[in-house]
Amino acid sequence: MNRAASRLRRLALLVSAVAAFAPALVADVIVLKSGEKLEGKIISETATSLRIETPFGTTDVERTRVAKIERGQTPKDKYTERKAALKAGDVAGRWELALFCKENKLTKEWKKLLEEILAIDPQHDQANREVGRIQYDGKWFTKEALEKYKDEERKKMEAAGMVLHDGRWMTEAEAMTAKGFVQLEGKWVSKEEVERLQAIRDWKATFGTDLNIVTTDHFELRTPLPPEDFQEILDLCESAHAEFVALAKPDEKELKFMDPAQSLYSRIYVYVHDSPGSVTQFIESGYIRRHYVPLTVLEDQKDADNFSVYFPIPLIVLSEGRHLKSSESRDMNQAGMALVHLGQILIRRLKRGGGLCGWAEAGMGHWAEGEFNGYATLSIVEYPHYEPFVDKWSQDGWESFPRWKDNLTNPAEAGRLPSLSDLMEKPVEELTVAEEAKAWSMVLFLLETRADKFFDFVRASKTKFQDELVTNTRAFNDAFAPETMGQIDAAWAEWVKTMSRGEPKMKAPGGGVPGGVPLGGKPEGGGR
Repeated sequence: MNRAASRLRRLALLVSAVAAFAPALVADVIVLKSGEKLEGKIISETATSLRIETPFGTTDVERTRVAKIERGQTPKDKYTERKAALKAGDVAGRWELALFCKENKLTKEWKKLLEEILAIDPQHDQANREVGRIQYDGKWFTKEALEKYKDEERKKMEAAGMVLHDGRWMTEAEAMTAKGFVQLEGKWVSKEEVERLQAIRDWKATFGTDLNIVTTDHFELRTPLPPEDFQEILDLCESAHAEFVALAKPDEKELKFMDPAQSLYSRIYVYVHDSPGSVTQFIESGYIRRHYVPLTVLEDQKDADNFSVYFPIPLIVLSEGRHLKSSESRDMNQAGMALVHLGQILIRRLKRGGGLCGWAEAGMGHWAEGEFNGYATLSIVEYPHYEPFVDKWSQDGWESFPRWKDNLTNPAEAGRLPSLSDLMEKPVEELTVAEEAKAWSMVLFLLETRADKFFDFVRASKTKFQDELVTNTRAFNDAFAPETMGQIDAAWAEWVKTMSRGEPKMKAPGGGVPGGVPLGGKPEGGGR
């Protein structure tokens, strides 16, 4: 084999190897008499030889060594052929050919076709996007042209008295309405402010007294009493709200039910009446209906002196007067009652409605009360059929949080407490005081040691899975597995022995906590 034939053979082997792993860039195939093939583009021919361009360069092939030639087309050849066949004004055909050029890296041809498409159809969406234009006001612009257009538009619209809102030019009235404002006595005010003004007006007409309103991030206090008397209570409620969010770690949907910035129904209204009779009038006059409370509330709470509503708008109603307590401080009593209702509202808002495990709801109520008013009061939410238990609360020796700890760690008393499994399906309305003590301490224990699992359990309880209601028991077992209820009960019993809470977060006038002591101390009184 001579040197030329050897070189040709090596080239054929290299070209064949490349062709096996990569798509051919050209389509001419020279089949040699030896059976080998050269793939490339024949760029010139004579009577005695062929010149072929391959991925490895250009080479000459003697015709005497060629068995046959299989001629094909390169992408550029195909483009040329298809371009010549296009009719004037054929946008679809040009776009299809442009995509072919882009795929085959025919950059110049690709750009040329885009220019032709836009010359025929200046509004062609895909071609405009490919050349980097931006659509605005139904037209396509380069970045620089758009900035100029917007500047001219702004001057024109502002001269006509228009304002820009949410990317659209509109009248000031349209913009203010879109922002949620309404006109009142010639001024633009928020719908929230209009509601407040109407609430003050209607309160005066209903009760004959002035209504004071104080708003914080998550709460709105409404009372005929001096509002400064309740600022510390609002501060404690804000602290409880913040700590609950930190513990529960609500997701985006849950936050919409807890953050006023995301939901119209998230601010928690706190009404403090000057007497229990005012609460009854609050309901019977229909004033409460401005908060869209369920109809059952109007009937069930008409004789109550305090209650809460968690859906659709969270609402806490309190009154000066009768109150279960172990503190002689009016402020402590009010704070305790507000907080116990708040704890229940927060956990129900986390659930976004629906059923809730009774002991978890009660425990969260007392968590908020105890943690944020210094364990000074024992506030039991009263129900009409709950009176037998309420009447026994002090007789059974559960009249203060410190006394609760004494009983929880007393073997004789602790032995009479229900197990977790006994509490699991019991409604909150039917819990005895001792059961509430177990619920409260169990929630404290779980928040301190297994908070994520506890809130997983709360979220899953009494929900539907594949059209089947998930019981509290099943939700608990799923959330805390592999631990059993019995194991958690045992761990709780050991934890209770060392249970110790922090310093009170609420101070009475002059310092100290009247009538209240930290857990483990001796209570200084009690009663209703």
